[in-house]
Amino acid sequence: MRIVMIIGAISVIYDLFLRLVNRHVAFSSFFLVIGLGLMGLGISEYYFHLPIFTMLPIQIKILLGIMVMGFSFSFIAFILKCSSCSKRKYNHDFEVIVLFGAGLFQDVISRSLKVRLDKAYQLAKQCPLAIIIVTGGQGKNETVSEALAMADYLREKGIASKRIILEDQSTTSYENLVYALKKYDFRQQKTALVSNQFHLYRIEKLAKKLGIQGVGVSGYLHSVALPVFYTREYFALLKAYLTRKI
Repeated sequence: MRIVMIIGAISVIYDLFLRLVNRHVAFSSFFLVIGLGLMGLGISEYYFHLPIFTMLPIQIKILLGIMVMGFSFSFIAFILKCSSCSKRKYNHDFEVIVLFGAGLFQDVISRSLKVRLDKAYQLAKQCPLAIIIVTGGQGKNETVSEALAMADYLREKGIASKRIILEDQSTTSYENLVYALKKYDFRQQKTALVSNQFHLYRIEKLAKKLGIQGVGVSGYLHSVALPVFYTREYFALLKAYLTRKI
């Protein structure tokens, strides 16, 4: 139980650290809740001699063990798949570049979004005839849409406005693609799906379901929040499977 308490404490400290250095990272509360739960379980058994886990029926223990093992193996497989997608080689002959939105701090571009934008800019220079579709609506605590902020960034870098199409109504990755197709049907064109490394596997699966010839392309994000991003993305992938979007 001491190990359980240590793992729980590490999770809580990690969440508090993210709140201190990054102001707010969506889904980091998952680590806080899990950490507090593990600490509570460990303290109740180690200090108050309330063996909550050991009192459970054997069937429940087996089920919990299977769930933990299933999560662990599938999560590792997911990370490896994302890594494989991000290292894939591709030809620079894209006809369309779809840029997936990410959160803003009011109207200020986040670090993860800047990485995506810089990669999209690089591709735009390498594929001078490619159409660029920037996607993402205006979220809570954002003063402009993500699409507009991205378009402004690319224009300031010298990308011509006539190459940029704005899709500014979506709130999810699935909607990014669905609403982008309503703006410009690119299903028969070779498309770069630009995001961060942890996002590539899901957006490629979403694109395939919609009949898009999409290849995931990422700018690599170095961040202490990567465990949060991968965990959040893992559950987003599960949700996409359950709702049959992929």
